[in-house]
Amino acid sequence: MPTPSEIYSAVTTCYTTSSPPAQNPVPTNPTSPQPSVTPRRLPSIPADSNLGLSCGNPHVLAKLREGEVVVDLGCGAGFDVFLAAPKVGATGMVIGVDMNAGMLGKAEQNRKSLKDGGGGGNVRFVEAPITDMRVLEGGNVDCVMSNCVVNLVPEGERHLVFGEMYRLLKPGGRVTISDILIRDGRECRRIEEGYGWSYMWGVLRMRVW
Repeated sequence: MPTPSEIYSAVTTCYTTSSPPAQNPVPTNPTSPQPSVTPRRLPSIPADSNLGLSCGNPHVLAKLREGEVVVDLGCGAGFDVFLAAPKVGATGMVIGVDMNAGMLGKAEQNRKSLKDGGGGGNVRFVEAPITDMRVLEGGNVDCVMSNCVVNLVPEGERHLVFGEMYRLLKPGGRVTISDILIRDGRECRRIEEGYGWSYMWGVLRMRVW
């Protein structure tokens, strides 16, 4: 079993070297999670923000509204942030959080490309681990989203993530998570075949929930 530091190092290495799907296609194994939205369907989203590393669509349940403050945990190059920004409008704000400085550099480049076209003004990116986001003030967020990121946190530290979600949210705020969940060892083996060992230690087990 890898240590927490080994897990974080592997995640950082994997995501730093990730490229958009045109250069780094999403795995085609039928058990591998697939992204639910592509830049071809949403031409206004920077193509370089979609690294093909999602495992669902948290926006379906988020039901974001104009004027809301949204935090995306593990935002990567900003894909889900840019999807959320038009929904909250100019009076809202979408904040992407990631521990990976390389990813945030890509996200900021993508934000600037939107800004040049008149968008991106309601988007910001923050460098922090999602287990400790004290850089953000608590109690003023309407919705916390996460897309296939909580599973990458070492199991012994995941309670810190949920504690931070609770701290950030306004009373009555909501959380929407899309992630990988397993029930038994056979599913673990299928994920290992599709994604490799890094996802096998990363998946969330039913008992966690």
